[in-house]
Amino acid sequence: KVEGVASATISGGQEREIQVEMNQDKLQARHIPILEASKAISSANLNYPAGTIKESFYEYLIRTLGEFEKVGDIGEVPLGGAQDESSQQQGDSGGKYAISRDKRLMYVKDVGDVIDGVKERTSYSRYNGKENISIAIQKQAMGNTVRIVDKVKKKLKELKADVPKDIEITIVYDQSEFIK
Repeated sequence: KVEGVASATISGGQEREIQVEMNQDKLQARHIPILEASKAISSANLNYPAGTIKESFYEYLIRTLGEFEKVGDIGEVPLGGAQDESSQQQGDSGGKYAISRDKRLMYVKDVGDVIDGVKERTSYSRYNGKENISIAIQKQAMGNTVRIVDKVKKKLKELKADVPKDIEITIVYDQSEFIK
């Protein structure tokens, strides 16, 4: 959010990943298509703008919040009804059975497991022999390198107050030094 910065690319470290592993046999037994299960999870985790309310001098922005608060909430997402044979009745025509079916509500936890883990690593970063997280900052095309670096350094000083004491922030490469 520093003025003049076009992008910040992060490399190294581990990123959290929540996986939902569906049991294909349980889905098939309950006649639930995998796509229906996927759509149910996606549609249960929403955060959309819902318009505005104008009141005299004020205008309020409204959002619909339906995002998961805990990992366990994913298991509580309903998937729809599964069909079970609940009763069989003798029909009038030659002893054939007409099967009446009841719908039972199924949840993600009934047909799958929710796993809170980390993504597979795609990059590693090391500095002075120690693993770290690197942030490469790219300035905007017409930006003044020296001014932007000064603003980034100022922002880093502000951020150090919020970072735990055991985390060290180090500038590894500063292009403005060569320009100065």
